[in-house]
Amino acid sequence: MAGRPGPRDRIVRSGVRHLREHGADGMALRSVVADADAPWGSFTHYFPSGKDQLLTEAVTWSGQFAVHQVGDYLARSRKPDPQGLVDAVFSWWIADLERDGVTSGCPVAGTVADGQLAGVVREACRVALTDWQDAIRLALREMHVPPARARECATMLIAALEGALVLARAEGSTEPLRAVRRQLRRLFAAPA
Repeated sequence: MAGRPGPRDRIVRSGVRHLREHGADGMALRSVVADADAPWGSFTHYFPSGKDQLLTEAVTWSGQFAVHQVGDYLARSRKPDPQGLVDAVFSWWIADLERDGVTSGCPVAGTVADGQLAGVVREACRVALTDWQDAIRLALREMHVPPARARECATMLIAALEGALVLARAEGSTEPLRAVRRQLRRLFAAPA
């Protein structure tokens, strides 16, 4: 049984939560550390480059989580298919938003959307989104989707999800996610 994560991991995860709720510009470091139940000194110890380092690590963690989500679908599905992948991705977000009252969004999108980013943070966002897109594309290829279509469908899934998340937060409802999921299921079921 794994123990409680250490202060560094707790701060990164708290940073992810704050990015989801407040974006990069609205993320207050002292609140992140307090919510992580960590002493302020642990922030300055583990993140000597400050907020940019935390943003980079939180975005990286988020990208890895999204990639893992795709892999998890492939691992637990008896017969993975494109529509099932759409369902898996959207179902996770719908359940998550319903748990938190539809008050949070994607931490990577929240970071990209805010202000001027340091080069290292912008690069971490690019890598996180590229890795997620590649994971979806490769999963679709395993399902025998032709390469060009797999690439376009991966782009469409992420772009549609991110837009639906913005609408869901604005409306305070997961209905935009459900509507986009229905349309993507139809699109992914169409022949190449």
